[in-house]
Amino acid sequence: MAIYTKLTEKEIKDFLALYGMALLEHEGIAAGVQNTNYFIRSDKGKFILTVYEEGIDLADLPFFCGAMEHMHKAGVKCPCPLRSLDGKNVNPLHGKSAGLVNFLEGNFTHLITAEQCGALGALMAQMHLAAESFKMTRKNPLSLEGLKKLYSKIHKMDELRPRLKKEISDELAFIEKNTPPGLPSGLIHADIFPDNVFFDGGEVSGIIDFFFSCADSYVYDFAVTVNAWCFDGAGGDWEFVEPKFEAMLAAYEKLRPLSAAEKAALPLMLRRAAVRFFLTRAYDKLYPKPGAVVGVKNPFEYTAKIEFFRNAGGRILELLK
Repeated sequence: MAIYTKLTEKEIKDFLALYGMALLEHEGIAAGVQNTNYFIRSDKGKFILTVYEEGIDLADLPFFCGAMEHMHKAGVKCPCPLRSLDGKNVNPLHGKSAGLVNFLEGNFTHLITAEQCGALGALMAQMHLAAESFKMTRKNPLSLEGLKKLYSKIHKMDELRPRLKKEISDELAFIEKNTPPGLPSGLIHADIFPDNVFFDGGEVSGIIDFFFSCADSYVYDFAVTVNAWCFDGAGGDWEFVEPKFEAMLAAYEKLRPLSAAEKAALPLMLRRAAVRFFLTRAYDKLYPKPGAVVGVKNPFEYTAKIEFFRNAGGRILELLK
């Protein structure tokens, strides 16, 4: 459950009045990790009310809202922040900051298919093309430098597995040494996981949760998504599924072909993305927040993916031809 802030009906009614609408129905949403969300049905339609919790830097909210507004205007299926009657995306609620976005129809996928990976690849390319005209910027807090800082905080890593700290240190050093400069970059989502994408049949009906969005290379965003979508973990072995990768790649390149430099960098970016999710999961597992009400995800999923991509660079390049 992830309802950290319990709102009264009066608080919600008063908040909606700032947007010139009346409350008809509300319900807390248990899914989610970072923020508190409520489903809202008003006299002007259905919306999601988000209360921004401690994990969100309020200084970043203009960027996140701006990113969603920009993508929505470009035709990307994503939430669009509403503006209150005085033009604000963010307003006070229950001693915190909150906002409203339009409600997206559809459902999360529970069984990932190659068809869905293709639909997602097309949407990702559309987002990266739209990003080229987005003027705001935000440094990626989980850039390579950010990952090195996070690594330095995880003193108990070998409690997860012997010699793991040395293994990850070597991986970070390899990535730093071999990352090429000048890759095409701009606004990326940085967290395109299955629980952040809605489908209606085989088509993407919306992508949500832009709270990791930042400026970084587009091929890194692609690598994050491959890590999240192109493995089958049903047997606990995290097997790479080439047809899913091929479908995602083909649909992406139909709209935005990867440059030669991006293709050459993709095997390394796949490793960087796997390290990023290993480190955040390892930190959450070893240093749980007091009173946390969300489950900690398995960091060993990503040690398996690091090992796979460490050995599969040649095969990835073959698939890119």
